[in-house]
Amino acid sequence: MRTVPKRLLLLAALWCGPGCGPSDARDSTATPSDSISTLLQQELERVRVDLQDLSVQFELLNYPYVPDTVRFCLERVPLEEWWVAQRLEETLASFTRVRANRQRIDAYLREAPFYFPYIDSMTAARGLPRDLRYIPVVESEFRSTARSRAKAVGMWQFIR
Repeated sequence: MRTVPKRLLLLAALWCGPGCGPSDARDSTATPSDSISTLLQQELERVRVDLQDLSVQFELLNYPYVPDTVRFCLERVPLEEWWVAQRLEETLASFTRVRANRQRIDAYLREAPFYFPYIDSMTAARGLPRDLRYIPVVESEFRSTARSRAKAVGMWQFIR
């Protein structure tokens, strides 16, 4: 994003004076203050456009995109149920807005290349859906030593 240095704004305001506006290109009486005013207005327009872009990006962060249909383990997720769609949107928003959650996702993405190939080969050999690769992410964050209050253990959180 381009920004206008405060010194330039102050200098332009002092140089231009009150009531200064854009000059007409056909005006032969154009002064240096007219050209500075035009440059300043152009720069302010660029800043306005940049702010609009940031506004759109902020909206995307607050309201993550949810597709019309979602599938998990070869099953369609019932997004027509209001509570399912709302829960999905809230979860996605949480993971995009909260810094700690974004850091956790970054950690998952760093670990995934080590675990996913092995999980994919095991699920493919048994004819299971590839989406099962995400269960260790959710259940244990890829920690093989994970232990839950319900006595589930390991990366997959199996109960003995």
